[in-house]
Amino acid sequence: MSEGIARVRIYPNELEARLAEGILQDAGIRSVVRAEFGGYGMWGHNQFTAHGLWVMETQLEDARALLEGDC
Repeated sequence: MSEGIARVRIYPNELEARLAEGILQDAGIRSVVRAEFGGYGMWGHNQFTAHGLWVMETQLEDARALLEGDC
């Protein structure tokens, strides 16, 4: 059985998403940042568009708690 990924949150830009990614990484939670709403192919690489932060479904609750300061 394979695990899926789930979006933790959408950030207004890549910089904020990468900051959250680093917080999760420091806690041992692997994540990936993806451009939302068309991505890189539609407008080229634009760091100022919305970006989503994704984690494994099994780590979703831990990631949200960490980023919301509940742990």
